[in-house]
Amino acid sequence: MVRDTENHILMTEGTRALRNRWLIKSGIDTSPRHVRRTSKHAKALAGFIDDLETCGLYEFNSQPYGGYTMAAVLVIHAFAEEPELAAASRRLLDRLSYQYAISSMGLRRIVPFRRHLKRADRTGVYDDPFTAAMVSWYGDSLLTGDIAKQPNLHHAILPAAMPYRPGPLVDKLMLEPGSTQGLIRIGRGKGSSPEIHHRGDGYHISAGGVSWGKGSGIVAKPTVLIRDDGVTDLTGMLRIVGVGELTTWNNTGVHQDFAVGNGSLVIPDGWQPAAESGNWRLFPLGTDRPGWIVTYSDSDVSLFAVVPESAENPDAPQGTWVIKDVDGEPIDRDYQAWPRLQLPEQEE
Repeated sequence: MVRDTENHILMTEGTRALRNRWLIKSGIDTSPRHVRRTSKHAKALAGFIDDLETCGLYEFNSQPYGGYTMAAVLVIHAFAEEPELAAASRRLLDRLSYQYAISSMGLRRIVPFRRHLKRADRTGVYDDPFTAAMVSWYGDSLLTGDIAKQPNLHHAILPAAMPYRPGPLVDKLMLEPGSTQGLIRIGRGKGSSPEIHHRGDGYHISAGGVSWGKGSGIVAKPTVLIRDDGVTDLTGMLRIVGVGELTTWNNTGVHQDFAVGNGSLVIPDGWQPAAESGNWRLFPLGTDRPGWIVTYSDSDVSLFAVVPESAENPDAPQGTWVIKDVDGEPIDRDYQAWPRLQLPEQEE
């Protein structure tokens, strides 16, 4: 349970903080009592914002309310005179923009969100209100298609007008999407839904998340493969849907270049396999990108895996282990120099 939604608290208390500061600056109320209360209120608001940065938003990825949360923090950051309030709001904005950058590809983002269930059937990839902020900061060159069809353009006004801009790390993630690759996990606490992503070069796998029933207000999504093919609707993407009612889904089966679930695998219209055998299919990763997508589906399990390069064994001479690295870490390939026995490392 929460006292109130974050966007309500931030809008009302942000307004109160700015009004109280204006009363002092305009000379309307400069009494010591008002000055003390204004300072105490600013510190309390900074503490609340720090909690949001540390613990995460209750209404994570909220549609449409995340846009109003963002707007309130942008205004607070722009006009806060107290250092702790300005710093707290900056940290939260940095966190939100960073998490958007690592969970999206070319402004396309498909993630679980809290509120509203009536938006569960939306299949557009630009529905996230923070996408509008990213358009205002980075331009519409990352968008595929008509910017006028972006459903939350009104949320781009304050990001464009306020002084906050994301830092260089977010710039790199947004403008060089292949620069950061690998498995990414975002925890959101008890009774909530994590985000699980794998970022690759020219593709992005997003887990759909988990719902805890209608009362949780969480909307889980299909687990989806986003490619650099310009597709802007979920219906045109390879995906695994959940089993049963949406409010019972647990779509968290994503790992390195891999996704699995007990729901149905949906292959988009027009996809033609390069090879198939039984329940297995092999699709090219892209028209001009080396690599393959392997899929499997039956009544009990669905999966897909991305093989970003040739699946052939590497050319290794005798004396060299053909395995080159594990999880991106180089390993000892000179098996002639290995000890007599090596056991798996035990976790402490």
